[in-house]
Amino acid sequence: MKFQNDLPDRFRAANADVFTASVDYTDGRSRQASERAVIAGLVRTLFGPESACGHNPDGSPFVEGWQGRPISVSHCKGRAALAVSRDGRPVGIDIEIYREQLRRIASRFLSPQETERYASSDSLLLKAWTAKEATFKCALSPGLVVGRINVDLENNIASIPDGRRFRLFFMEGYRQMAAVSSELSD
Repeated sequence: MKFQNDLPDRFRAANADVFTASVDYTDGRSRQASERAVIAGLVRTLFGPESACGHNPDGSPFVEGWQGRPISVSHCKGRAALAVSRDGRPVGIDIEIYREQLRRIASRFLSPQETERYASSDSLLLKAWTAKEATFKCALSPGLVVGRINVDLENNIASIPDGRRFRLFFMEGYRQMAAVSSELSD
């Protein structure tokens, strides 16, 4: 399997290394099975041939035997992404392509202020969505809902109701957007 880790420095500046890979759907598997197989391949490539991904009770993924290295995974049509923490702190990643569905559900995940700022552009709407999803994964906060995460895309900051703030890093590509979220230290 080939994977890509030649991401821009500004994207890799999070507390994580990020790896992406193309997903091939020609092997007869379902889309979901193909995307999970690519994630499993990335895990084996990075952590060793016997490595496997497991899930904590809260649903967050981990690599068996590497619990001190938090990971986050995401996939969308044609692409999968794996973020691996460099410092033991949680990290969140989301990778998406724009879908018209985002426009239909925008009122569920954007505040009125965010709607005013970001809903006029498909690109900004996608950026807000990936920022919120990545922050949701990084926060590991029971009961948190995506709509309660506030994003400031001008300053690349997200915040959640308990007062924690997160730095956001973005990678924009043809038809896709990836966001990485990392909690800010006090």
